Amino acid sequence: MDAVVSLLVALTLPQFIVSSTVYVASIQAVLTQIEGEPRIFSGEGARLRCNIPDDKKSTWQYQWFREGELLSQNGEDFILWNAEPKHGGKFYCQGFRETAVGITRTRPSLLLEINVDGGWAILQFTSSSSIVGEDVTMTCRTRSSPQLKEVILYKDGVETIRQHSPQFILSRVRVEDQGLYSCRSTWDIQMRSHSAHSVAVQLYISELLTQPILEIISYNVPVTMLRLVCHVQYSARPPAPPINFYFYKNGKSLATATSENTLLAKKSAGLYHCKARVPVFNVVKMSEPKNYGQAPVLRLNHL
Repeated sequence: MDAVVSLLVALTLPQFIVSSTVYVASIQAVLTQIEGEPRIFSGEGARLRCNIPDDKKSTWQYQWFREGELLSQNGEDFILWNAEPKHGGKFYCQGFRETAVGITRTRPSLLLEINVDGGWAILQFTSSSSIVGEDVTMTCRTRSSPQLKEVILYKDGVETIRQHSPQFILSRVRVEDQGLYSCRSTWDIQMRSHSAHSVAVQLYISELLTQPILEIISYNVPVTMLRLVCHVQYSARPPAPPINFYFYKNGKSLATATSENTLLAKKSAGLYHCKARVPVFNVVKMSEPKNYGQAPVLRLNHL
């Protein structure tokens, strides 16, 4: 009889088992660097902060990871002190708290990379990812900050600028300015010349506007209409200046400029396209023409 009872208990238990971990998909930890630079010398430090955007003001605990490995620090801030090259890497954080059903976790934060350089020169950017038209400032830092005699900036291994100042400014960058940058600094100590070359760092530059893609949606009810949608990726930093959209059929404007990327038009065969323009930057992008209703392909004049 005891064996039968034990079997019944074993069969019944699984329905009462509750997972010890519940993920909160709507909350993602936010990781920021509040002290130091993304690229530092060995012996220097940095401070990272993990923020949990929880409207309920719950009490969260923190976990820190580097290259996927759980670290021993567990506070809201993660401190790198007297760092060595091995202490660098890609970091992320995650919040957790105990609940009635077990441990509830946030979604992990995005990755943030800290490079710890054991050399004598490093090249630091205001941002390694910039937008066409922005200014990019680069600083060639030398360990111990000696009085520099000459500083050279290289792009893809080719010398581009030679000067005395360690700071370089690339004004109104273009896509062509994207590439691998490094620097060489030269200084004298006790009548002897010294030089150091930094590790190359990638500078990414994206377009303010991508080329628009026109979508044509046909409606039969309640009226015969077309909805034109101008899809474009707009990468301006906040607060982003306004963007205007224009719609054309057979090279002729269908309406005045609008801040909406969609327009309702009477259904008729023709060649349609759209245009996106940011007046503040005087940036204009045009979509490829799109044929609707088997209209003959017309040659469009450049607008």
